[in-house]
Amino acid sequence: MTKSFAHKLAKITLQLITMLPELVYALLSGNQKRKMQSLKRKESLYIFLTGNGSHREEIANLKTNREQHLVLAVNSFCKSSEYGQVKPDIYAINDPIFFSTHNEKSLSREDHAKAIHEKTNWPMTIVVPSYAKHSKFIEEISSNKFISTTYINIAPFSHNSKLTRHLYLAGYGLPKPTNVLVWTLSIALWLKLEKITLIGASFDFYKEFKISEEGHILKERNGKSEPHYHTRRETGSYKPRMGEALEYISQAYYSLYMIEDSANSIDVEIKNATKDTMLDCFTR
Repeated sequence: MTKSFAHKLAKITLQLITMLPELVYALLSGNQKRKMQSLKRKESLYIFLTGNGSHREEIANLKTNREQHLVLAVNSFCKSSEYGQVKPDIYAINDPIFFSTHNEKSLSREDHAKAIHEKTNWPMTIVVPSYAKHSKFIEEISSNKFISTTYINIAPFSHNSKLTRHLYLAGYGLPKPTNVLVWTLSIALWLKLEKITLIGASFDFYKEFKISEEGHILKERNGKSEPHYHTRRETGSYKPRMGEALEYISQAYYSLYMIEDSANSIDVEIKNATKDTMLDCFTR
């Protein structure tokens, strides 16, 4: 055995040992891809990440052949005027703040639940983590007869390898969903589409970071400073550090790289139609 081969073998063995807990958990969590099989098969998927009135051209193009496409919206899109225009087939939410009993006012959970409940008069599937099942948020929207809910067990992969990508595409585990875009694209690749188009994926939220005199991470919103949403914890009054916030963002990028590699391996095109994006992956 040569020294180079022994070094390579040791590296692979160490990587497998490091990945083992995640691999076991993914297998024990069951196949999550099957839960998405009830959705209608279409040629492509449009993902709306923001609704700020700037997507008129994309919405006009979508309306010309709407029956050929699935539409997916995320988080706060229900609060926009465009929500009723595009009529999402799928709504993806994964921010724990929506489902936690702590800090419930920080994302106006009640306002989002009310908007989804009152505005949705077409068939729509909400996809959320399994821990959201008994949350107040789900309770508040469940009485709408047009809405069904799909629960996904989160078994996150931190490592991007052929093995983890193979398991993920088969339905066991998914890239670590530290951001709603990661969550959305992770479940989107289980839909057997030919093309996915991202609208509103600027991914520049970290430009809002500011540090207060007390050392808190803040962002400016409506002329006021408040704790940045990427530094909140769903429990307790823990004060996060900048290093943790940047690590969180870094992991989101690595998860998106894993999704890009996975999409390329099954010939699914992911196109980012967002101007001035800070993403260095996917087709522009």
